[in-house]
Amino acid sequence: MPLSGWWRKLVEAHPMHNIALRPLSRGSATVILGGVSGSGMIGLARMCLQKGFKVYGCDQQKSDEITELESAGLIYFPETADSPVEEADLVVCSSALPQDHVMRQWAQAKAVPIAGRAETLAALLHDREVILVVGTHGKTTSAVLMAHALRKLGRDISFYIGAEVPLFGTSAYLGQDSLAVVEADESDGSFTYFDPSHVLVLNIEEDHLDHYSGLEEIQAAFRQVVDRCDGHKIVCGDDPVAATTFKDHENVIHYGFSGNGSVQGSDWNAEAIGSSFTADFGHHRDYQITVALNGKHNASNVLGVITMCVSLEYEAEEVTGLFKDVRGARRRYEVLVSNAYGTIVDDYAHHPTEIRATVASARKKTGGRLIAVFQPHRYSRTEKLMEKFADCFDGADAVYLTDVYGAGEKAECSEVGLKLSNLVGAHHKDVTFHTSLNALTRHIRGQWQADDTLLVMGAGNVNEVAHAIADELTQAEELQRIVEGKGNCSLYEPMFKHTTLRVGGPTDAWVSVQTEKKLAEIIYYTKKCTKLFHVIGRGTNLLVKDGGIRGICIHLDGGDFERLKFEGSRVYCGAGVRLKNLVAEAKKRDLGGLEFMEGIPGNLGGSLCMNAGAMQSWTFEVVQSVRVMDLEGKIKEIAKEDIEVRYRHVPLFKDHIALGAVLQTQESDRDAINEIIKSYSEKRWKSQPAKPSSGCSFKNPNEIPAGKLIEELNLKEKKIGGAAISAVHGNFIVNDGGATAEDVLELIDLVKQAAMEKRGVQLETEVIILGE
Repeated sequence: MPLSGWWRKLVEAHPMHNIALRPLSRGSATVILGGVSGSGMIGLARMCLQKGFKVYGCDQQKSDEITELESAGLIYFPETADSPVEEADLVVCSSALPQDHVMRQWAQAKAVPIAGRAETLAALLHDREVILVVGTHGKTTSAVLMAHALRKLGRDISFYIGAEVPLFGTSAYLGQDSLAVVEADESDGSFTYFDPSHVLVLNIEEDHLDHYSGLEEIQAAFRQVVDRCDGHKIVCGDDPVAATTFKDHENVIHYGFSGNGSVQGSDWNAEAIGSSFTADFGHHRDYQITVALNGKHNASNVLGVITMCVSLEYEAEEVTGLFKDVRGARRRYEVLVSNAYGTIVDDYAHHPTEIRATVASARKKTGGRLIAVFQPHRYSRTEKLMEKFADCFDGADAVYLTDVYGAGEKAECSEVGLKLSNLVGAHHKDVTFHTSLNALTRHIRGQWQADDTLLVMGAGNVNEVAHAIADELTQAEELQRIVEGKGNCSLYEPMFKHTTLRVGGPTDAWVSVQTEKKLAEIIYYTKKCTKLFHVIGRGTNLLVKDGGIRGICIHLDGGDFERLKFEGSRVYCGAGVRLKNLVAEAKKRDLGGLEFMEGIPGNLGGSLCMNAGAMQSWTFEVVQSVRVMDLEGKIKEIAKEDIEVRYRHVPLFKDHIALGAVLQTQESDRDAINEIIKSYSEKRWKSQPAKPSSGCSFKNPNEIPAGKLIEELNLKEKKIGGAAISAVHGNFIVNDGGATAEDVLELIDLVKQAAMEKRGVQLETEVIILGE
């Protein structure tokens, strides 16, 4: 089969790919894509399928995009499995795959040609008029803008973009038109495989120094690409390196805001959403342009795209109005959520210049705190650009740095991330370093304020943090909508406010609810979004860990849940009623038998769940029936005799929520009731500490009361951090001031270990422990 002029130039320039790439010029081929879940390989897989090729793909994990492509014909197999392919024409390997990767080894063993992503893409598009978008920064967004403009102008173009584009619903597409828009990656020099018809150069900066020796070699690679272009060459004149690199090149059109080109932008203004500017395309006429994307850098990208379109002989009037609503690719200043609880932005920025521009843009958009999160990408890049990272976070109120995302690269020094943190800390007043994304996410939850903007930057997996926090903001908004007027939802509510021990990190959402109907709606919502939930009363028997509670904490607060209805000697009491108030209301009616409850520092709901007791009396001794809601939101009444009751545990409430109960009282003299309450109170004050506690820490074992055992072990007044075993009662751990949950848990473990080693007694905690 004769080769086209372009194809001939490709294989002549890269002869080792002659055999490898020839099958792609035919109408059919069998191709295996290694590392197929990567964003760049996803697009290549889509194009190969559109070409009619038989396409196999393997990777360590199967992404959602791969599941979608399977329905289009992709055959996926896990990287760890043996290849199901007997024969193939070509194996394409992502640049992230090491030389000893299983697919490279398979191809070598089978004598199947191996090619990279870029040269494969160039081969697929050999018969198209390629507009190549290149630059150190902004090429993904600019390629999206270019493809959008041409599609709006009626062209069924092909495009290949290195990230999912919500606007198009895909990252790659083979159209019927002769034009193709390609984002080309300079990181490994593979963009030199392209022989573009037209090229847009956004900027050139020192980067990817694991591949290039320095800036001069980078400039040479860009020149090579532009020199091979025989059509329109559009270069940003605002970028000093790009302008210098192509200063003496013929037929180059420079554009920008600095006055260094034939296409001039001016009067740039940041708007509430995006920005606006004017442009002169050499016609001595200013065009007003509105851009939906934030930042002057994106206005510059739009100006470059319009310049290319005008060069392709489209009228400026046709093109300049096309960018009012267009958004970029995923992770390019992608606003994941913005509501009353805050704003979360995910951005791919991982070079100091990109970070500086992104932070500056975000600063203009927020009136509250701007929290910048950055995950360095590759150890070699971070080391070589270390000094340039130092002051690129100006404008952020706080900077959270993570450890380096290696992207397959191994660290020569394990403290590169910490070194960067120290350097940034010398330039910025509020910098914290986190070795794990989980620790970072917990830190964000603990520091969050309602008007915060979280700007998450990096090319690695740090976007997991952005999505986790964004999901929680979205869920809080939906919960607030559900309970509106009948409750309230607080995001990242500190649980130390809701426990009598006064320790505990934040919960994802604290929802106070007043009606049974709204409670049922919340239960339904938690099932729909697969969120755990916990019903929390006054937190009297609760220890929340310092990492907080993942999920939703529901508090029955007022309304249906604080209903008290007396009928003779019986009373219906809502689960949210404080026991002290229940006893007081009964006393007003000369009803006794509940006096012991006055000493239980909680609500009826918690007392039912734990069968709480005091002064040798127990909650279920006065219960006649319980009103509950199951996890489907259905309500029923259950008689006491149908409920299994254990010591400090009622199994019914494992999958039911206590809404209230009918209690049996007895007629009594008010003065007699007061005397009983007074005697109980005096006994309690003598035997229980006044400092914050969660009540008894341990259940009483059969052998000996827990408090007496702890006293005999000489552990009273033992302290760890701000937590102490009470001097008054050995079974109480108190917050002596500034205690953490970790302090309390260490004390609990210490007591358990001593009880087992010295007395052979297995202690069980009575306090409920939740959280991470």
